[in-house]
This record gives sequence, structure tokens and C-alpha cells, in this order.
Amino acid sequence: MGPPGLGSSVSRSVGLAEAGQNGQPPSVEAEQSGQQPSSTLKRAPFPPPQVHLRPWWFPVEEMRHPVTLYLESDLADEIFGANQDNLYQLQWMSQALLHVTKVAPGTVTEINIFGRPPLQNRMKSFFLSLAAWYRELHVQRAEKIRQLEEFLKTHES
Repeated sequence: MGPPGLGSSVSRSVGLAEAGQNGQPPSVEAEQSGQQPSSTLKRAPFPPPQVHLRPWWFPVEEMRHPVTLYLESDLADEIFGANQDNLYQLQWMSQALLHVTKVAPGTVTEINIFGRPPLQNRMKSFFLSLAAWYRELHVQRAEKIRQLEEFLKTHES
């Protein structure tokens, strides 16, 4: 943490840079003043950049031969979280470095596992068993929903 009050001054300066004179984004002010919005900076929601830095605790020599694993994107989202919130916790607890990349959005996710070979194999089997468990869970949920729909149809009349 830095000195007290540093975060608030930084956030205030960022807020002033984003807002125009009336406290609104520049594109909104341009539309209200009659200017073309193309003459001002258009704001588009960009995803945060993926920065792949080697953690301080991970040896460089273990970056040579990753094990690559492909999973369905919906299973990878359930394992790592929708925004890969669980990724850093999994890396820290397993002492393996993981790179998760969506190869084809909505279909396939590539997982690269860096580390010692026994650790790579253990993490690969961990992810495959989690994927199998989530698949079975989906099947069980679908079966319960089907049974519920049949029950409601029979008792509706």
C-alpha cells in the first residue's frame, strides 16, 4: 500500500480525465452540443489485456515444455470462473503456472500447464476429473428437469 490519500487523488484525476466539463463523457457532450460523435473519442468496452508474467515463485527452467489440454468453454468457465477469478488461486495452491486461452469463443478453451512433469500430469488429471464431474452434474440436472416437466404435464390436467 502507498501513503494515505494517494489512491483517492489518483482516482480523482482519472475521473476528471474521463469526464468532460459537465461531468459527462465527451461523446455525450458532443452529441448534446450538436457535434459529430466521430470527432470525439468513442468509448468501446474492451476486455482487459492478458498479461502473462511469470510469478516470482515459479522457476524459469520449468517454462520449457507445457502440457496442453483442451476443454469445452462452458466447463472451463465453471472450473476457472466466468472471468477466470479462480485461476490465481489454483496456480498458487498447485504451484503450477496456468495459461487459459479461449481458442474459439464459446466452443474450446486451451489450458497450458507449466511445471514439473509429475505436477503437470496431476493438474491434467485434476482438470479432466473436474470436467467429467461437471458433465455428470449437467446430465443429472437435465434428467431432473425432464422428470419435473413430465410430472407437471401429468398433474396439469
